[in-house]
Amino acid sequence: PYVSADAEVEGRGLTDDPDGTSDVGLDVKWAASPNTVVDLTWNMDFAQAEVDRQVINLERFSVFFPERRTFFLESSRLFDTGIDLVSPFYSRRIGLDDTGAPVQVNGGARVTHRSSRSSAGAMLVHQGESGDVDGTVFGVGRYSLNVGERGRVGALVATRHDQGLGPDGSSDNTAAAFDFFFRPTQALTARGMISRTFTEGDGGDGWGAHTWIAYRAPWGYLGWLQEYIGEEWEPRTGFAFTHDVITTSPAASFDLRPDWLPSGVRALRPGFTTYIFHRASSGDFFSGSVRVSPLEVGFNNGGRVWFAFTPEWQELSFPFRPVPGLEIPEGSYDFTRWEAAFEHDPSADLSGSLTVGWGPFYDGNLTKTTLRTKVALSSHLVAFGTWERNDFQSVGGADRTTNLLLPEIRLAASPRLELSGIWQYNTAVEASSLNLRLAWEFRPLSFLYVVYNDNASLDGAPSPFPTRRRLIVKGTWLWQP
Repeated sequence: PYVSADAEVEGRGLTDDPDGTSDVGLDVKWAASPNTVVDLTWNMDFAQAEVDRQVINLERFSVFFPERRTFFLESSRLFDTGIDLVSPFYSRRIGLDDTGAPVQVNGGARVTHRSSRSSAGAMLVHQGESGDVDGTVFGVGRYSLNVGERGRVGALVATRHDQGLGPDGSSDNTAAAFDFFFRPTQALTARGMISRTFTEGDGGDGWGAHTWIAYRAPWGYLGWLQEYIGEEWEPRTGFAFTHDVITTSPAASFDLRPDWLPSGVRALRPGFTTYIFHRASSGDFFSGSVRVSPLEVGFNNGGRVWFAFTPEWQELSFPFRPVPGLEIPEGSYDFTRWEAAFEHDPSADLSGSLTVGWGPFYDGNLTKTTLRTKVALSSHLVAFGTWERNDFQSVGGADRTTNLLLPEIRLAASPRLELSGIWQYNTAVEASSLNLRLAWEFRPLSFLYVVYNDNASLDGAPSPFPTRRRLIVKGTWLWQP
């Protein structure tokens, strides 16, 4: 069981009265047999989950954010069908809205079974009211069968029932998928998936699929990725990085270790990665790029340095807005961007990387600088930092500079007591976010959490929102009868 209390203040006034609430909930885990586990949950709460790291997305496709909530991370591999960007099931559709804000999850159940021959699992979750939706029921079922020593085939069904939508008062969407994984040799791997969605009402009945073939050897890697997302493939419990697309992506990289390499240098790793996108409905080309890395040097300590260039071809059928305040008009664009980077030994107490990209960007120019650092001040205290700067020149006829700053610190006073904090300052949307989290395991698998969040919209924000501060205290206890 857990109990929690939180106080929230809107605005910066020190004398403002906070809005206080409290809550209780329960998680039950039952090992029905050595191979079968049943999880039941009531009034799920994720206040202690780590926050997402913000990104400034300069691509034309949606960003995939990883799952961070413990309940959905458990047994997540069982419901995996292969590739994140084309997936009929994406657990972040449950309990979060499109902006990432939490939505109350009233309860759920999950059962998983694993044996040497097969794996199976099912999950049913009820989500509370969100916007125009009175409530949502999510269901997913999965079965996977091992084939031989290095093979697997599986099937998955994910469904979503939204209440309170449309003239009939509800809406249903179901995604069914078949997937496979085979490794005929130690070097060769093939995996793939084909999926069909069924939606109540007009649209949403289409096909999606992907296939990935990879060959890994001591000398390097060869791979081919093919994706198809039909115009009507709509997995409302899944994830698609875009719609109506055929993706073709061959890639190769090499690990060359000639005898003449100087001391301290492990390998030379040249390579390329290609992405070509066509409209699935018409076959028309709309985007493509080839990232070529003729020089990458890997050092014995794990560090590396590289140089790359990326020709791009873009067909915009409607204006593209990479960041607020910049609008690139529709039309045809082709340009080549350049990149140079250095990464220090990642295992060192003081390490980091610097990446600089420059060159044309659609109808203007862009210089992008990314600096990442890690400082291990002691065995208990580690600090991280990320700074990303984008300098746009004459992009969409305008100049603009954006900065994303993410300093982070982690203090582990003991294996059972940890304090972490991250501040995120994003000038692309003129917003600031602070998250502090204390986790104390006061007895085995029983925790006390104290979480402080401070989110502020700064002057000139394109979508301003009120400043919000929130303090959460949550306690969980493990009880084993």
